[in-house]
Amino acid sequence: MQPSIDEKKLAISLMRWTIYFCILMGGVFSMWHFAEYFKENTFEEYGIVENFQLFILLFCALSFFVQSFFKTPYRALALFLGSLCLTAFCRELDSWFDELWLFSWKFALIFPIITLGYAIHHQLEFRKSLVAFCSSASFFMMYTVAITILPIAQCVGHKTFFVDALGPITDPRLVRRLFEESVEYLGYILLFLSSIEFYITLVRKSSRETIKKRK
Repeated sequence: MQPSIDEKKLAISLMRWTIYFCILMGGVFSMWHFAEYFKENTFEEYGIVENFQLFILLFCALSFFVQSFFKTPYRALALFLGSLCLTAFCRELDSWFDELWLFSWKFALIFPIITLGYAIHHQLEFRKSLVAFCSSASFFMMYTVAITILPIAQCVGHKTFFVDALGPITDPRLVRRLFEESVEYLGYILLFLSSIEFYITLVRKSSRETIKKRK
């Protein structure tokens, strides 16, 4: 008995999510190897893990910006998401921008403001794409990104947390940096995967429908 179309789609979807899980596990094991070779420098400011974070964020921003070139209703949304990734990229370079700019990394907030203005100008398409996006797997993956980077990373990334939990005698500096950079690293991998899911479930599908209508 031949599998149905729905069964084939489900198999492909499960295969894709399995690959995502393997990539995440690869991120976990890579940190173990980084710690083995780079020792305490692994989680230093602009160390190997943070450099990978910057690379992933920049790749995500470029991914969304490239997807915005597709003639789909998701152009404004892709631009906005790309601008958020670019802002996060500048946020990771806060110590560098603190020496160059009056507003430090916060100048990068202009990027989502500009793209939000573009979205408002195309609000009909943006609202429709937002509804579709919020019911997609890409949205829920980005939700996990927000949970990972904001409440979790910020909680374990503060010195007072470890002082309260471990006592004042324990030096929390290295432990704090390890937790913060590790969690953010995995969060940015999730962001990268969600940008792939955004293309697969939304942009590519819409592009095919547009081509069919033209034919």
